[in-house]
Amino acid sequence: MMRFARLTQAVIVTVMLTLLAFAPAAGQTPAQRGNSFSVLISSTAGATSLLVGMTFRVNPTLDAVFAYSTVPSFAASELDAGFRYHFPVTSPVIDPYIGAGLAIAQIGGFGVAGMFLQTGAAFTLASQLRGYGGVSYVSAGGTTALVYDIGAEYLFSRQVRGVVGVTGASGSSSLYFGASLYY
Repeated sequence: MMRFARLTQAVIVTVMLTLLAFAPAAGQTPAQRGNSFSVLISSTAGATSLLVGMTFRVNPTLDAVFAYSTVPSFAASELDAGFRYHFPVTSPVIDPYIGAGLAIAQIGGFGVAGMFLQTGAAFTLASQLRGYGGVSYVSAGGTTALVYDIGAEYLFSRQVRGVVGVTGASGSSSLYFGASLYY
């Protein structure tokens, strides 16, 4: 019986590492400020993941962040909820932030909970182009990962932005693309 418990634990940790590598939800939520809704798609090694993220402005420097990502081929999903603090800088070109929150992953019928910490910045590169980069530390179910995220947003209008970027963890990376809607 003890052997079965250890095998189950090893499978959960392995799938958790795979989920963090393929769909690090905390890393893939673009560094938006204010009320927004994002849909992102990525693919790595034949596994496609979908991320839906939302941010809500709490006050001028604090946003609530929610992200849900799923990798259907692994029957895995992750839900993140937390806050992102934007440092009040006077430059309109840079927007540095830090964030933290709760990460809940589900693999098959097993669920694990943990937390994420993140830091990064968004940069205005041109009137219609923003770049961003960040690093997230995710710890859930005894598994940890350092997730990086580098991307760009093209402003089609005040409310609609196209997003493209690359994210990675544990030696693997994936390209993602999608859209963000601001309201």
